[in-house]
Amino acid sequence: WRDNDGSYPHGVWGEVEGSLYAFDGSGWMRTGWFKDGDAWYYLTGSGAMARGWAKVASTWYYLDPSDGHMHSG
Repeated sequence: WRDNDGSYPHGVWGEVEGSLYAFDGSGWMRTGWFKDGDAWYYLTGSGAMARGWAKVASTWYYLDPSDGHMHSG
């Protein structure tokens, strides 16, 4: 995936067709658990941010429907 100017994103979140993806400092798309600031996010195998209830390795997690951060407690 490339930005509109043809460059590759790195160290940022990017929106592709309505889904959010996180890219590391080298431009690789992240998958799995990712901590950004004080919040944890789950990025699916396709890289898309999960929202709502998500079952990860037989455990259920609630990920905020609006911004995807994990709720605990």
